Amino acid sequence: MSSIFGTSDTGSNYFDYFYNNTASNSTMSGLFGNTTNFLGDYSMIQSGTYKKLLNAYYKSADANSKTNGTDGEDKDASLATGKLLNVKDDSESLKEAIDALRSSSLYKPVDKDKDGVPDTDEKGNYVYDTDKIKENLKKFVEAYNSYLDSTGEVDNKGVLRNALGAVKETSVNKGLLKDIGITVGKDNKLTFDEEKYDEAKGKVTTVSSLFGGFGSYGSQLGTKVSATANLANSAAKSNGNASSYTYSGVYAITGTSNSTLDKYL
Repeated sequence: MSSIFGTSDTGSNYFDYFYNNTASNSTMSGLFGNTTNFLGDYSMIQSGTYKKLLNAYYKSADANSKTNGTDGEDKDASLATGKLLNVKDDSESLKEAIDALRSSSLYKPVDKDKDGVPDTDEKGNYVYDTDKIKENLKKFVEAYNSYLDSTGEVDNKGVLRNALGAVKETSVNKGLLKDIGITVGKDNKLTFDEEKYDEAKGKVTTVSSLFGGFGSYGSQLGTKVSATANLANSAAKSNGNASSYTYSGVYAITGTSNSTLDKYL
């Protein structure tokens, strides 16, 4: 087996191989003479000749790759896959935020004494953990806006169709959302007015009806968001790219490998 520098068990080096395969009619055993001349090889290394030749070789190989267009194609495909995976992540984050607001435990009256009797205010109304509900609404708004940003970056009909469905569902419920401090902007992004929410603390039932129960806004939105995540994940896997390089320096399809070595790259 040949090596780049020095000798191997066969007494040849990289430049022996290069020269003998490109100029087989020569009587020289190597590009710089007999490879058994260690002092000669060492001199070439010291003078930088080897380095110059290697740089020229890899520069030529890189130019050939760019000429073939493979680098540009790989980068474009990799970028598209990255955007699809962003959609998947943002969709899953939004689904988690929706599920948190759909949880019935979020709307149970506070029982500070743990005596099984819900607390009431001076008017005899049940007391709810409105601060916790507010934090969940904030997370929902942030996740929703991120979802719109990432879905708007991809060129996938299925993903865009579901994102449009989510926008329409939100528009239909903008009146109820406004009652709890959430407004829909011209760009379809959501804005959360915490002060307005604090003023409407008594409208816990409005939040509950918006997100809880079958057929609610939260239910419909959650279905579309889950579909978006699945479509984005499938598109990323079939896009001919992956999240890691293979041993040969190119991307492999997500979830697959070309060899045992690829599993660890």
